[in-house]
Amino acid sequence: MAELKCRVLFVLSVCLAFFAQAQTQVQNANGNIRMQESALAADVLRLQAGIVDDEKFMGYAIQVGSSASKAEMEGLKLAIESDGRFSDLVIDLVSEVPNYKLRVGAFLDKFSANKYLQSIIASYPDAILVNTRVKLSEIKR
Repeated sequence: MAELKCRVLFVLSVCLAFFAQAQTQVQNANGNIRMQESALAADVLRLQAGIVDDEKFMGYAIQVGSSASKAEMEGLKLAIESDGRFSDLVIDLVSEVPNYKLRVGAFLDKFSANKYLQSIIASYPDAILVNTRVKLSEIKR
């Protein structure tokens, strides 16, 4: 009977270790460790559950500008829209205090986003790749 309990405890601990991989250990300055769920793991679980309407998932976008001036970023947005070369990508003005950020595109993987970054960086040399939440309906495939 004791051997059976040991085996059950072993199997349970293996299962817990497997499921814990979907979490990240974060250690604060005091040395305390807390578990934090990975955003990617949460997105995978939501996809498997069929929650995909217009949900946001971790992905990538190309940030072409950032400024405290909303008018400046709206001007840049109009310039990019009138350019026409990136008409197949979503152009999004994001407010993240204290700045406004202009982001182009919505990509699930870094490789796809990097391909577009290379074409955008010729016209907008300050463009960078950012990890952000993107809408499933806007993702460039």
